[in-house]
Amino acid sequence: MARINPELARQAGESTLAYLTRVRTKMPSLPIPLIQKIAYMHEAARFRPQVCSTAILCLSSVNCG
Repeated sequence: MARINPELARQAGESTLAYLTRVRTKMPSLPIPLIQKIAYMHEAARFRPQVCSTAILCLSSVNCG
């Protein structure tokens, strides 16, 4: 994002939710529920005590090959 628009570079210590909310000010087409889901998943993954493979993340109806 920093290459596309330097104003959208992530700041040190900025949470994922705060960053994506700031990105949304420049890209209003991003749905708020999507931003919240991405931020939640990112925070959950950061503190996950075990390895999480892509097979776990893939839904059965989605081809994640």
